[in-house]
Amino acid sequence: MSCLSKEAIWSFRAAAMTLRTVLLSLQALLAAAEPDDPQDAVVARQFKESPSIFQLTAQHWTAVYAGGIHLKVTIYILRS
Repeated sequence: MSCLSKEAIWSFRAAAMTLRTVLLSLQALLAAAEPDDPQDAVVARQFKESPSIFQLTAQHWTAVYAGGIHLKVTIYILRS
Protein backbone atom coordinates (compact mmCIF):
# COMPACT_ATOMS: atom_id res chain seq x y z
CA MET A 1 0.00 0.00 0.00
CA SER A 2 1.41 3.35 -1.03
CA CYS A 3 1.90 6.02 1.61
CA LEU A 4 1.01 8.70 -0.95
CA SER A 5 -2.54 9.27 -2.02
CA LYS A 6 -3.43 10.03 -5.64
CA GLU A 7 -4.08 13.64 -4.63
CA ALA A 8 -0.61 13.95 -3.11
CA ILE A 9 1.00 12.52 -6.25
CA TRP A 10 -0.90 14.93 -8.52
CA SER A 11 -0.06 17.81 -6.19
CA PHE A 12 3.63 16.89 -6.46
CA ARG A 13 3.40 16.70 -10.26
CA ALA A 14 1.72 20.12 -10.41
CA ALA A 15 4.47 21.62 -8.24
CA ALA A 16 7.16 20.03 -10.39
CA MET A 17 5.56 21.39 -13.55
CA THR A 18 5.41 24.84 -11.97
CA LEU A 19 9.09 24.61 -11.04
CA ARG A 20 9.89 23.47 -14.58
CA THR A 21 7.98 26.45 -15.98
CA VAL A 22 9.81 28.86 -13.69
CA LEU A 23 13.21 27.42 -14.62
CA LEU A 24 12.44 27.53 -18.34
CA SER A 25 11.32 31.15 -18.03
CA LEU A 26 14.49 32.04 -16.13
CA GLN A 27 16.60 30.29 -18.75
CA ALA A 28 14.88 32.27 -21.50
CA LEU A 29 15.52 35.55 -19.69
CA LEU A 30 19.19 34.72 -19.18
CA ALA A 31 19.71 33.52 -22.74
CA ALA A 32 18.19 36.54 -24.47
CA ALA A 33 19.57 39.82 -23.19
CA GLU A 34 17.19 42.74 -23.73
CA PRO A 35 19.24 45.91 -23.13
CA ASP A 36 16.42 48.08 -24.52
CA ASP A 37 13.97 46.67 -21.94
CA PRO A 38 16.26 45.89 -19.01
CA GLN A 39 15.70 44.48 -15.56
CA ASP A 40 18.63 46.65 -14.42
CA ALA A 41 19.26 49.92 -16.27
CA VAL A 42 22.87 50.31 -15.07
CA VAL A 43 23.85 46.84 -16.30
CA ALA A 44 22.04 47.41 -19.61
CA ARG A 45 23.88 50.69 -20.17
CA GLN A 46 27.21 49.00 -19.45
CA PHE A 47 26.27 46.13 -21.81
CA LYS A 48 25.56 48.58 -24.63
CA GLU A 49 28.31 51.17 -24.05
CA SER A 50 31.24 49.14 -22.67
CA PRO A 51 30.97 45.46 -23.63
CA SER A 52 34.49 44.59 -22.43
CA ILE A 53 33.88 46.11 -18.99
CA PHE A 54 30.49 44.39 -18.88
CA GLN A 55 32.21 41.04 -19.59
CA LEU A 56 34.80 41.55 -16.85
CA THR A 57 32.11 42.60 -14.38
CA ALA A 58 30.02 39.54 -15.22
CA GLN A 59 33.05 37.28 -14.80
CA HIS A 60 33.84 38.88 -11.46
CA TRP A 61 30.32 38.42 -10.07
CA THR A 62 30.23 34.86 -11.38
CA ALA A 63 33.52 34.07 -9.66
CA VAL A 64 32.42 35.67 -6.40
CA TYR A 65 28.98 34.11 -6.19
CA ALA A 66 29.06 30.95 -8.32
CA GLY A 67 32.51 30.02 -9.51
CA GLY A 68 34.79 28.86 -6.78
CA ILE A 69 38.54 28.72 -7.13
CA HIS A 70 38.67 27.34 -10.70
CA LEU A 71 36.89 30.33 -12.20
CA LYS A 72 38.90 32.80 -10.09
CA VAL A 73 42.16 31.34 -11.41
CA THR A 74 40.84 31.51 -15.00
CA ILE A 75 39.90 35.19 -14.62
CA TYR A 76 43.30 35.96 -13.08
CA ILE A 77 45.03 34.31 -16.04
CA LEU A 78 42.84 36.23 -18.52
CA ARG A 79 43.63 39.54 -16.85
CA SER A 80 47.39 38.87 -16.85
